[in-house]
Amino acid sequence: MFLILLLILIRVFEETLFYDPFLSYFKDEYAHLPFPQINIIKLFLSLAIRFYLNSMISLFLLYVLFKDTKIVKFTAFIYMVLGSILMISFVFTLTFSLTKR
Repeated sequence: MFLILLLILIRVFEETLFYDPFLSYFKDEYAHLPFPQINIIKLFLSLAIRFYLNSMISLFLLYVLFKDTKIVKFTAFIYMVLGSILMISFVFTLTFSLTKR
């Protein structure tokens, strides 16, 4: 229950704990708003820390539930590979769209 509570708390306090100007941007009528000013390095580091925290908690949760290190190792590998690919893709897409404006 503690690990699930940690995941919930990260989600509840994400605006306070992490830098992400897109959280408030997409809550409003964003189609008519100008694109928010962002610090790409700060955003990337914030997303990486949030991803790392969520991943670690999820891996601990998997271990507590299944007590199988093979599952945890496989999941850690998947998190590492897909997380890296998606994070790099996000930064390149964001950088490309910012330079186009």
